[in-house]
This record gives sequence, C-alpha cells and structure tokens, in this order.
Amino acid sequence: MKPERPAPNTLTILICTHNRVDLLSRVIASLDGATQPAGWRIRLFVVANACSDGTHAFLTARGTNPDGGLPLTWVAEPTPGKSHALNRALPLLEDELVAFVDDDHRVDASYLEAITGAASSWPEADLFCGRIVPDWDGTEPAWVHDEGPYRIYPLPVPRYDQGQDDFAIDVDGPIPGGGNLVARLAVIARTGPFAIELGPT
Repeated sequence: MKPERPAPNTLTILICTHNRVDLLSRVIASLDGATQPAGWRIRLFVVANACSDGTHAFLTARGTNPDGGLPLTWVAEPTPGKSHALNRALPLLEDELVAFVDDDHRVDASYLEAITGAASSWPEADLFCGRIVPDWDGTEPAWVHDEGPYRIYPLPVPRYDQGQDDFAIDVDGPIPGGGNLVARLAVIARTGPFAIELGPT
C-alpha cells in the first residue's frame, strides 16, 4: 500500500481472476455500466492469477479507459491461489477504499453509489458489506430452492442477504461474504497480507 494517507473520495475495485475471461468481461461490463457518483475517483484493478486462457489478451485489449469505461490497471500473479493474487495487489493499492468483487459476479447499477454513500454515512466504519444473490435463471436444479428439513446448507453458490436496510454488524452478527466486501485501506494496512495457506488455490 503506497500512501500513508490516501486521497479522500477514491475507490479501487479489486478483482482476482483465474481462467474465466468470459465471466471477467461480464463483471467489468457491469461495473462500467454502474452509475458513477460525482466527486469520486473510481478505478479497476485486476490480478490475473496463473491465467492460461485469453485473460491477458482481454485485459490488454480492454486498455486503461476505453469507450468511457472505468480506468483499469492489471497485473499477473503466476503463483496459483486467491491469497497469492490478493497479496500481489496489496502493495499497489493507493485509494481510500478497496472493494473486493469476484470475477463471477455482476453488480447492480447502484453499486458504486451504495459504496460511496455507506462510506460517507458511516465514517467510523472500516469494513462494509453488501448482498450476494445467486443469479438463478430457472435452469438450476430444484434442490437449490429447498427450504425444508433436508435442504443443503451452505449452498455451493454463495448467498449473503441481510435485506436492504443498513445496520452495524458486531462480533456476533452474520459474517459477511468476501465477494462483496469493502475495506478502508488503513484497515488493510493494519491487518497485513492474506494467509497463503487459506483460501482457494
């Protein structure tokens, strides 16, 4: 992490990806299409983690700011593993807020406004989280919707939905999902790198 005091009203969207260029292009398109709040500098940072598909070519072609999209920077991390990818990005982060988005997500049009609004409304909070809702389209098996005594939990598809109202989560509250998490750079600097023995590889 570069500056000790990052510039206010700055946000980096951090995406780690591994050989899922089609999904990556979709999440970037959704971020490009989100409403950009006035007075904020927002950019994308992608870590291509041990990618051997067309990810590098896609990111190179995407460039830094084509067709009015968000500015994009990317780096390659050859060692497989989500924690390796995240740690590759950490020394390069310099914005006040860092939003972690998974490569298989799509964001709502109000996503960026929700982040900046929460940061302004909760200046004492270091971490923010939001909903993660499965993108069901009717082709999924019926058992994923089972709410009966034999339902499978947790689902193999992440879901984190605490409703639409803002509230503070304490140590006993619902643990947020890592795919829609926002942290102030200061708290990332305090907690240090991600443990490489944990997380997907």
